[in-house]
Amino acid sequence: MLFSKRAILTVLAGGAVLAVAGCGFQPIATSSKDAEALRLRSVSISDAPRRFEYTLEQSLFRIINEDPSAPNRLKVDVDLQERGLAIQQDDAITRINIVATAEYELLDLNGEKIDAGRLTSTTSLNATASQYATEVNRREAMKRLANDIANRLVTSLRIRGLQASSG
Repeated sequence: MLFSKRAILTVLAGGAVLAVAGCGFQPIATSSKDAEALRLRSVSISDAPRRFEYTLEQSLFRIINEDPSAPNRLKVDVDLQERGLAIQQDDAITRINIVATAEYELLDLNGEKIDAGRLTSTTSLNATASQYATEVNRREAMKRLANDIANRLVTSLRIRGLQASSG
């Protein structure tokens, strides 16, 4: 056999890398320039229960560093809706959906809007006969929801930032 399978796969992988590089593909967060563009002076979150606001803020600052000298401020308005999914014959709800809708604005030092968008995320929890267990499930579901909103928000800002800088 003239060529081994490994050699052929290596050549194909190298060609794929060159093809992707040639099309203008850019990873979302590879350089310090991208991270620098997402430094935030502050984050304000409104219209959400205080515990959710705190969890969302902490989730955002795990991804983006808070910097008092940064030029941008992020404003997030969150709406939370709970809906019973699984309702038994005795009207007991055993499964609950929580839907979070976050509308955000990225503002400069003068309060001028740089970017804005809207994100929606959903999580579910089991409701049990124990109120305590249901509340623990609700808190964990809210943490998942806050983490998802934070990740999606930062990804959206990074993508839009890359599009603006390359367009």
